[in-house]
Amino acid sequence: MSDQYRTRSEGWVKAKKEGHLNEDSLTTRTITPEIQNILREGEEVISIEGGGIKELSVVTIFGYKAPSKTDKKIVTNQRTINISLKKSNAGQVYLLPSYKFFGGFEIWYDKEVPAEVGEIITLFTGESPDIKDVLQIESVRIQNQQVSKSQRTRRLCFDALMEYDKEKVDTTIQWFKDNIGLITDFVFKRGLSDSKDEFADYIYYKNFLDKTSPMNHILKIDDFIQLCQDNSHTIELGSRYGKTSIQLPFGHVQMHKGMLQFHHNYSKIISLLN
Repeated sequence: MSDQYRTRSEGWVKAKKEGHLNEDSLTTRTITPEIQNILREGEEVISIEGGGIKELSVVTIFGYKAPSKTDKKIVTNQRTINISLKKSNAGQVYLLPSYKFFGGFEIWYDKEVPAEVGEIITLFTGESPDIKDVLQIESVRIQNQQVSKSQRTRRLCFDALMEYDKEKVDTTIQWFKDNIGLITDFVFKRGLSDSKDEFADYIYYKNFLDKTSPMNHILKIDDFIQLCQDNSHTIELGSRYGKTSIQLPFGHVQMHKGMLQFHHNYSKIISLLN
């Protein structure tokens, strides 16, 4: 089927299937120079486990099971290295309801999320019960006409939110700037896993299915977290459709299916390194 005729749902299914095939391609027979570069002196790979059709699931801090942030586990004679493998140069890195994001954030980092931030983000995603009341404000409703017809009565773009309460929006953006290192740690490294043994150690951009792909970069996540915090000044509201995203050092966050959807972007990440 041609990509131009593929529905969004079919696209997600195709991307997930190819992602699993890509994970299955990282084996002891395909040890790349990038993997070799992160090995210590005298360290040898014994096995590579997980991923693909054996997608790793972990017990979360909320008690249920969910996919791990780790796609592949490289077991050596010295340690286990957890890899988050990215086949594409952009796409979803994490999708979850805002209450799980904020709840997880408060548990992980022992920091209370300001009520104003929760209010703005849930109006943004459509999770707030107050949306209909807020849309009774004519100036807010007018600004919200910029989003699609299917969404404009269910969630608010940031132009509408600025009309509603600019100070709370400013507080929200500042919260992302102040905490982008922790947010990066959350969405790339920890997720909601209850065990630190399941946290990802490295992000590896490699498409084993496409030999022409130029992506061949591996990043230690702890260093990447610091890079994102150092570049917190780049965080801003996206410009399209009445501002329906927050641009982040590693990509952006938007609403998808009434949840927060964090996206990674290889070009943005490489620019941080340069």
